[in-house]
Amino acid sequence: MSAWVALRLLKFLGVALFAAGIVGAAGSPRQSERARAAFGLATPGLVAVSLAGFLLLRSSGRSLAEPFAALGLLVGVAAVLGALLAARASPSFGARALGPAALGVATAVMVTRDSPALVSALAAVGAAALGVGLVAALPSPDDEVDPRYTDRVRAAFRAVAWAEGASLLALVVVNVPLRRLTGYTLDGGTGALGWVHGTLFLVYLAALPTTRQALGWTGARTVLAVVAGLVPFGTFAFDRSAR
Repeated sequence: MSAWVALRLLKFLGVALFAAGIVGAAGSPRQSERARAAFGLATPGLVAVSLAGFLLLRSSGRSLAEPFAALGLLVGVAAVLGALLAARASPSFGARALGPAALGVATAVMVTRDSPALVSALAAVGAAALGVGLVAALPSPDDEVDPRYTDRVRAAFRAVAWAEGASLLALVVVNVPLRRLTGYTLDGGTGALGWVHGTLFLVYLAALPTTRQALGWTGARTVLAVVAGLVPFGTFAFDRSAR
């Protein structure tokens, strides 16, 4: 199997996970199902799509400066944020609609990336409206509260925090010195390591509102969590103090 085929397969699987997680978080009536969809499908799906998409972009010779690259990632993170907010007990319609609307925009951005700006904008608006309409047609979530919700949030946030912290260490503590001393890079000079770290940091930030609400963090602790994500070993130390 060639590298290109493997990356296409990874992206396809990532898109499937991502879309299933976004729709499941918005449309599942039970909180336990919404939490599993948001934490177990949408979040890892976005990371897989981001990595595969980045490497495919580089292999095709296209520039990361093209607007659709950054916009697609940011809208994807917004979709994950919506899924995580929808995983709460009795989420608002806005929280449930954010994920599908952002998913629609992300899809429109990628499909129309070579089209005129007006066409892309109209497609994005239409896709967002379709996502909101889909949620409006779904039944409202029930009042069931998942007794394991807090533990799910804590475990999911720890996984994201450790992944973000590990990517920062690999990037700053290992990759940069290695490149300066030997000229060798962990990602072969593709820049994939930095892109993955950026994706994980954005996902880390997106997870903070839900984690703060579930674990009862103060504003000061939430700010500390943001700072910890910027410092090598910071998320590991923060996780230890939070426990």
